[in-house]
Amino acid sequence: MLITIDSYYDIKFYNETKEALKNNNVDYKEYISSKAPYHYYIETDETPYFINYDEPNRSYSRWLVNIIRPLKPNDEYIYERRESYVNKKAINHYAINDALETGQKSGEGIFFTADKDEILNITKEFPKKVFFMGRYFNRRYKVFFCDSLMIKNYIDTNNILVESKSFKSIVDLEVELNYNIFKLQDRLLKISETPYVINGKYYPVKSVVPEISDMYVLN
Repeated sequence: MLITIDSYYDIKFYNETKEALKNNNVDYKEYISSKAPYHYYIETDETPYFINYDEPNRSYSRWLVNIIRPLKPNDEYIYERRESYVNKKAINHYAINDALETGQKSGEGIFFTADKDEILNITKEFPKKVFFMGRYFNRRYKVFFCDSLMIKNYIDTNNILVESKSFKSIVDLEVELNYNIFKLQDRLLKISETPYVINGKYYPVKSVVPEISDMYVLN
């Protein structure tokens, strides 16, 4: 069940609701709309009978993107929802992580797939970081991101998922990936520190969350 309570409650209550979910061992996912009014959404199997909420329709749900997932306890404070981050400022802070920020700055972005040997060989020649964004569709579908379309000279065109050098926000490219490629069966997972490949070597990150670690196994 996918809901927002933003039309009825303040941010303090939202954070208390999240804490209650954690305390009661309820699994949930958290999203933010990349389209005004930039509401937060929580996805859970539980029905919230005791609070007011709204559900998005199919056409609006396409605009929902994952909130950045903290890797370490200190990161949880950084990405806690606050009154000081609202509207587009909230998108920039909570939805654009280190990997996507490179595309936001360069004005280009490309998502593509590759297997382990391919990406290691590509990055022996390609001179920039290539970020590993995780494995999707039951961990079979490896997704990489690069902030330069020059990498197209090194990869099979059939492996390109989405690309652009004309977007207002890098999140627009993420929305296209989620909707046109993942068909909303998956949504791009973003973590506070993204593993990457450069000079033919993979640089993983350590996470205190086991399911996140499993997503970023390059093999």
